[in-house]
Order: sequence, then structure tokens, then C-alpha cells
Amino acid sequence: MYDDYDVILNSFKHVKGVEIKEDADIEGNPILVITLGNIRMKFYFNVEAYEDKAYFCDLIVEEIK
Repeated sequence: MYDDYDVILNSFKHVKGVEIKEDADIEGNPILVITLGNIRMKFYFNVEAYEDKAYFCDLIVEEIK
């Protein structure tokens, strides 16, 4: 079974010209940074330790100049 992190990562993985970076915050929750053209999307997740799943919690979209 896929968690939210895997679903979002797999949906952008095969898009041409996309740059994917995986990062983490101070608490170890994953952050997925996806750059497509001049748009940068940062997907934030909360990890449920008992279930070992990452749940989507926030998205920030910014234009790169």
C-alpha cells in the first residue's frame, strides 16, 4: 500500500523536465521539492511512526525568477 508521499513522488517521476529533490525537516518528516519549469512546489508530510506512513499536510508553490 502506498502512502501520500509515494503517490505524489510517483505522479511526478515520469514527467519530462521535472527536477525532484527529497529533503527532511528538523523532526525528520519528509519534504518533497519538485521543480517544473519556473514553478517550485514543496510538499510537506507528517509521518505516523506507528504506521510508518507519510501523510500530506501542506503545499507551498512559488515562482522562480
